[in-house]
Amino acid sequence: MTQPSEHKMVFKMDSDVFSESVKYEKDNESPREFQPVSMVFKMDAQMEVIERPAVPSSNNSQQKLQPPYVCILNHEDFSENPGLNRKGSSKDVEALHRTFRKLNCQIEDVSNPTFAKVQDTMEKLSEKNFDNLAGVVIVILSHGDLKEKILTCDSKVYDLDEHVLFKLFENRTLRRKHKILIVQACRNGWEKEAVMRHGSQFMKCYSTTERFDSFLDPSTGSIYIQTLCAAMDQDALEKDFKLIIEDVNEKVEKLAKLKGTNQTPSISYNKWQPLCFGHFVKNAL
Repeated sequence: MTQPSEHKMVFKMDSDVFSESVKYEKDNESPREFQPVSMVFKMDAQMEVIERPAVPSSNNSQQKLQPPYVCILNHEDFSENPGLNRKGSSKDVEALHRTFRKLNCQIEDVSNPTFAKVQDTMEKLSEKNFDNLAGVVIVILSHGDLKEKILTCDSKVYDLDEHVLFKLFENRTLRRKHKILIVQACRNGWEKEAVMRHGSQFMKCYSTTERFDSFLDPSTGSIYIQTLCAAMDQDALEKDFKLIIEDVNEKVEKLAKLKGTNQTPSISYNKWQPLCFGHFVKNAL
């Protein structure tokens, strides 16, 4: 049986070095403990939620909120340097759409964004009205490096905090709401995490830790995003997202070892309160 081969693409631009390993198969409150909610969901033939029992809540206004808004920044085709193309990233986008559509989330797709497009997208999100939404999820699929740097499709670099998270902090309608960043990218370097300047609820979910690669299969997508979507499909209606992502991280590490690689996802968060997508699904119907 032919073993899969591993190819590592490394590229340098100014003082920053980026890489992504691609595996080719043959052809201010302490977080409180989350209490799971026992619910029975009725689904239609397409496995969409059509009916959900009312979930008791101490916050009546929260019961009316719709599921978090989802924005996917998919850096797949690098026109100036085709050798950096991330073949297989579209499989992750397809999985993300299937998963978040089932949760009745609004989804914005940003394909092959340039630096200017990333800035424009985040500027619009900083001004968007999220009054009726439970929060926002930003999914970034690209090459990455230390200091939480991400590469755009025109070979420029943006910062996860400065250009993404802090733009969300500017949005008044996102105050005290969940802001989740999910990043599928390598992190080949080490730098102390940026200081968190705001007491806002956020979570950064990385497919790997500093100084390690993140693996992408051209035919099936990445281990991390595919595992995340499978876990969300199974548990998102009843389980806190933090518990889901912790389970995903453990599974990804085990799956990577089975494939003969090392990949350890990481998360950082601040002032986290439980977020169960199932609490908001019916409100979007």
